[in-house]
Amino acid sequence: MNPSCKIIVESLNPENIDHFRRAGADEIICIGDISSKLIFRSSMYSGVTNLFRELLTNDYGNEIYSDNELERNGNTGNNNNKK
Repeated sequence: MNPSCKIIVESLNPENIDHFRRAGADEIICIGDISSKLIFRSSMYSGVTNLFRELLTNDYGNEIYSDNELERNGNTGNNNNKK
């Protein structure tokens, strides 16, 4: 396997997270854990699901970029460089 390849896995069950870590996964997305927390937060705070939908899609609103992604594209994220 290519060591520079980033491994991202999806787990339905939080009990499997340790197995994926031992297998070398770089990032683990546990749908079961995320969905239960989202349901709880939605019951407490109106609009939480809309917030997450906006953050996770680029259909409308803003997008999220990491510093590494900006650097790869030649943008430092510093708007003070505008002429």
